[in-house]
Amino acid sequence: MVGNAEHRPATLELKVVGKQANGIFDNVTDTLMALLTEAEITRFHESGYLIVLDALSSNHLKALQKECDALFNDLEEDVVEDLGCIVEPVHNLEHAARTMYDVYQRRRSLVTEASGPAASIISSSVAPYARLLLPPTQDLCLFNEQYIIKPPHAGPQSAFQWHQDSQFMSDVSRSVPTIACWIALDDVSEHNGTVKVEPYCPVVPPSDTAKQKEDDLQTYNYLHTGKAARYLAHSNPSAITINMRAGSILFMSGYVRHCSTPNRTGRFRRVYMPQFSAGPVKADDGQTLVALAVPLPS
Repeated sequence: MVGNAEHRPATLELKVVGKQANGIFDNVTDTLMALLTEAEITRFHESGYLIVLDALSSNHLKALQKECDALFNDLEEDVVEDLGCIVEPVHNLEHAARTMYDVYQRRRSLVTEASGPAASIISSSVAPYARLLLPPTQDLCLFNEQYIIKPPHAGPQSAFQWHQDSQFMSDVSRSVPTIACWIALDDVSEHNGTVKVEPYCPVVPPSDTAKQKEDDLQTYNYLHTGKAARYLAHSNPSAITINMRAGSILFMSGYVRHCSTPNRTGRFRRVYMPQFSAGPVKADDGQTLVALAVPLPS
């Protein structure tokens, strides 16, 4: 886990991400590299997840909480029964808004009266971490974003079963790595609907260790798919329950197995989860976009 919230900048000035060195990244600006240590990045690749405590500034946290509340209050559907606790800020975007940052940002800022800061928070405070944890690319893309809202006393219907995000994608789509950034907007624990993560198997064959020093897309997929393939058929008792403060972020590879608990408390449990990809994710035809493919400024 990473802390030091009081010293974490709200907005980060970033340049281009280059290649890795010693299994991490080379040619990366000092500002970006200061976000995570080599050990933390290695831990993500070894376990499939990483927690960064207090990653958001208080202003950014409040802005996302405000938008989440506005979206919930505008709902006509039942958030649990009809939406499965998932509220997407944008729907049915035209191609330009799905593939061009400026167009997406304009559309995104108009979702609610509280939506103005959201697009800039994605690019300034969350995407920099994804750049360090995904393979180096000039085309880091916003792949999806959603709020996950569990109302008070939602019970078992608000739980999510064990799964891997990649299991819902075709082989072609899975060839582009993705990362989920699960941002707690409230303090989370097993009682109000947090995530449980099953880390990758710690046993790494020698061939994996040798390849871990490479940095290309093929090697990234080799490492993560190889480790995920060692999961047992059923959930592992070594699963980790994520307890963390509001403003903290859980980063999860598309291959790590996870679930979430129901909200049994008398308060709402709000999470914001953008997902990023190392380039556009396309369907089997090689043309159709699976979701968003918004290139983010470096």
